[in-house]
Amino acid sequence: GSGSIPTAGPPATIISTGSKVGPTASPIVTSYLRRKGKEVMVESDTLKKQRLQEQIDAQSQQRRPMTKKQKKEYYMAIIRNNLGWKVKDFKGLTFEEIEAKFAKV
Repeated sequence: GSGSIPTAGPPATIISTGSKVGPTASPIVTSYLRRKGKEVMVESDTLKKQRLQEQIDAQSQQRRPMTKKQKKEYYMAIIRNNLGWKVKDFKGLTFEEIEAKFAKV
């Protein structure tokens, strides 16, 4: 390497393609949109499955009667949150007594 920069030769012959528009990136954009569309479709499919599963869960929950413990917890939560009762108001009472108190209200 002598360190010198070679000089440019004469200009190459220009070949016209008949079009002044250069190449576009449309194949990349289209494939991206296809991929994006596919992702969106998969996402909506997942949402549909999730909603269906929630409906199935809710229906199966409705079919099974509540256990005594579940009923007691349910009534206690309602009473505590909505009617101003305190847990101490029901300490020592049986479920039937609590249920009777709730039915009166």
